[in-house]
Amino acid sequence: MTASRLFVLAACGALLLGPTAAFAEVPKPLSGQFGLAISVEPAKPGTGYVCRAEITDLADGRVLSAPTVTVQPDQDGTARTGALGGGTDYDLVITFRVTPGSVR
Repeated sequence: MTASRLFVLAACGALLLGPTAAFAEVPKPLSGQFGLAISVEPAKPGTGYVCRAEITDLADGRVLSAPTVTVQPDQDGTARTGALGGGTDYDLVITFRVTPGSVR
């Protein structure tokens, strides 16, 4: 297949996908400085606690991930999140354990 045919096929593919797909936004690189905010709230009575970890890029404040897990009292609950690319890869594993009376 010649280079001109490949170009025509690529151009047709971009037209079929539409302008959004053809000019998809390139993700911003990560700064390497992250913030972590944790919240723990009681769930419905008898269903444990809802634990949320919000991970932000401190350079621009964008939320990278916000995993949520529901845990029973005195039981472990694990949330895992990560990202690849932009020159900074991360893999974050958070384990929550809530002891009744410790949440205010």
